[in-house]
Amino acid sequence: MSEYILTVGLEIHVELATRTKMFCNSKNDSNEKRPNVNICPVCMGYPGTLPVINQDAVGKVLRLGVALDGEIADYTEFDRKNYFYPDIPKGYQISQYKNPLVSGGELMGVKLTRIHLEEDTAKSIHPSTMLGASNVEYSLLDFNRAGVPLMELVTEPVIKTATEASNFARELQLLLKYLDVSGANMEKGEMRVEANISLAPRSLGGVGVGKLGTKVEVKNLNSFKVVEKAIKFEMERQIEMLEKGEEVVQETRGWDENKEITFSQRLKESAHDYRYFPDPDLPRLFIKAIPEFDERKLRTSLPELPWQKRERYKRDFGLKEGDIEIYIREPEWGRLIESVAEILKDAELVQLASNYVTSDLKTLVPARSLAEVVKMISAGEISSRGAKDILKIIQEKGGEPRAIANDKNLIQESDREVLEKIAKEVLKENPEAPISFLVGQAIKKSGGRANPVVLQEILKGRKGGNGNNGYRDLLVYRKSDELQSLCADLTLLFPRSKTAIALADQMNRSARSTKQNITEGWKRNSTKEYYEFLGYAVASNAELEEDFTDIWKGYYPELMGIKGVMGERGVMGKMGEKFPPLESIPFYPLDPELPPVVQLKLRAKELNFLIERLQKSLVEKMSTENTLPTSERLRLREQTEKDFDHWLEEQKSKGNNGSKR
Repeated sequence: MSEYILTVGLEIHVELATRTKMFCNSKNDSNEKRPNVNICPVCMGYPGTLPVINQDAVGKVLRLGVALDGEIADYTEFDRKNYFYPDIPKGYQISQYKNPLVSGGELMGVKLTRIHLEEDTAKSIHPSTMLGASNVEYSLLDFNRAGVPLMELVTEPVIKTATEASNFARELQLLLKYLDVSGANMEKGEMRVEANISLAPRSLGGVGVGKLGTKVEVKNLNSFKVVEKAIKFEMERQIEMLEKGEEVVQETRGWDENKEITFSQRLKESAHDYRYFPDPDLPRLFIKAIPEFDERKLRTSLPELPWQKRERYKRDFGLKEGDIEIYIREPEWGRLIESVAEILKDAELVQLASNYVTSDLKTLVPARSLAEVVKMISAGEISSRGAKDILKIIQEKGGEPRAIANDKNLIQESDREVLEKIAKEVLKENPEAPISFLVGQAIKKSGGRANPVVLQEILKGRKGGNGNNGYRDLLVYRKSDELQSLCADLTLLFPRSKTAIALADQMNRSARSTKQNITEGWKRNSTKEYYEFLGYAVASNAELEEDFTDIWKGYYPELMGIKGVMGERGVMGKMGEKFPPLESIPFYPLDPELPPVVQLKLRAKELNFLIERLQKSLVEKMSTENTLPTSERLRLREQTEKDFDHWLEEQKSKGNNGSKR
C-alpha cells in the first residue's frame, strides 16, 4: 500500500452542439478549416455590441443536469472573468461564477460540484519559420472558436485512481452523445479534460478524513489514455518530491505528449485574480419562469440513458457485458441487435445472434437476414460454420440466407437413417475413440453436411447411453476392470500381517487408480485431456507391475511363509484353481493354469499395450487438431512403437507365439 493518498477532481470542458455561438448568430462549426470566417462584431468584442443568450445551449446543459440528478437553479446569471490574453478579444470571458445552471449530481458514484456555461476562446496556433539563419516562432489566432458555447462540469475531489478518472470521463462522453448535447470528439477539441491532482501522506489522517495535499492542475488532456498517464506521472512526481522533503507548489501544468511528462506553465490563479462581476449586458435568467425549461418536461424528454440500457440488455436478453458495451457505445450496432430481438422474441436466440454480431460481422447486415440465419441454426438446418459463410456472403454481396445456403450446399443432413449408417462406419473404424473424435470423423465422412447434434445423440446411444457410460465399452476399461478384480482376489489370499496388508492396499490402490483414470479421461471434452489421463493410468499400472515383479522374485513366497511355490504342482499353481477361467486374450495366449501372480503380471502388460495403442491414436488426432507440438508427437509415437516392438520380442522369446488358446 502506498504511503500517500491520491485525490483527483476533474474539470471537463465540452463544446455544445448548437447551430450558433453562445451570444451571437455566428455559425458554430468545429469542422470549418478556413480560419476566421465564422466571426461577427459580437464574438470579436467590437464596441457597442450586445450579447444575447443562446436558449438551445442553456437547454442542453439543463437536460444533462436532469439526467445526472443535479439540482436546477431557480435563476442564473453570467459573469465577466477578467484576464488579458490574445485569445480573448473582449479582454474578458463571459462565464458563470456564483450561480451555475446546475448544482450537485452524480455519475458512476462520483459526486458533481456544478455544471455551468461560458464561451470558448480563440484557437492559438504556434508555427515557426526560417528568417535568415534563424528559426523564428510566431503565433496565429483563429477566432472561429471564440464565443462557441462551452459547458464546464466540475467534480468533487473524490476520485482515487487514474483509471477511475478516465472511466468517468469516458462515461460522460457517452452520455453527452446520447443526449445530443455534444459530439464530444476529443480529437477535435470538443471535449477537454483538466485534472486537479493532490497527494497527502496517510499520516495526515487516512482515507476519507478530507485532508488534501497541495493541488496541481494539469490542463488540456485530450484523450482518455492521456488522462490516465498524466495522473500517474503527476502522482509519481509528487511522491518523489515529498520523499525528498521538497514542497509541492500549487500551479498549472501542461502535458508533453512526446515526452509523456507534465511541465510547469504558470502558478495557479485564485478566483480574486479574475475579478469576477456580473455582466451588465446580460440580465438574470429565471429558469423556473421559462416553460421550455420546466424540469418535468426536461425529464420526460430524456432518451433511455446508457446505464438504463445496460440493465435492460442484461435483464431481457442476458447478453454478456462486453457485448453490451459494444451496443451501448456504437448505436448502429445497438439498433441492429434491438431489431433482431424484436424479430426473434427469444432471449437465447438473441444471445446467439449477438455472438455472430460481435465475432463475425464487420459491416451491418439487414436485421431480418441475421434473424433468419439464427433461426436456421436453431432448427439444425445449418452449422455454425455454415452460418459464418452465409453472413460473409451477405456482407460482401447481399442476398437471402436460405437461397445462399441452398446455392452453396450448406443445408445440414439431419436424416437419422443416413446418419446412423455413418455412425456405424466410424464406430467400426474407431471403437475406442471418444465421442468428440467420432463426431468429427462422421462429419468428415458426410462431406461436412452432417448435423453434429443429431450425430452426437446417435453415437452416444451406440456407445452406451448418455455418453458418460460409453467408456464401459472400451476394451481398455474392461481389461482394467478385470485387472482390478484379479488384484482384489489375489490380495485376499495375503496373510493378515502388517506388511502384507500394506502391500495389498498399495496394489489395490494402483489397480483402482488405473481404472479411474481411464474413466475420467473418457469423460473429458478434449483429446489432449483424454491423452493426459491415459498417461496417469499407465503410471498407476506401472506401479502395479513393479509390485508383481517383486512378488515373482520371491517376496510373495516369503510373505506367505511357504516353500516350493514354483511349477504346476507347487502351492502357487494350486492357488490358480481358486480363480475362475480367464477369457481368451486377443493378443497372446494365456494359460489359465498359470499361478495368479503370473496371470496378473501378463494382464498388466496387456493393459499397458492397449492404453499405449489408444494413446497413439490420440496423438495422431491431436496432431491434426494442432493441440500437440510436432516434436512431442513424433517423440511419443517413436517411444510407443519402440516399447511395443520390445514387448512383442519379449513374448516371442518366452514362446508366447499365439498357437495356444
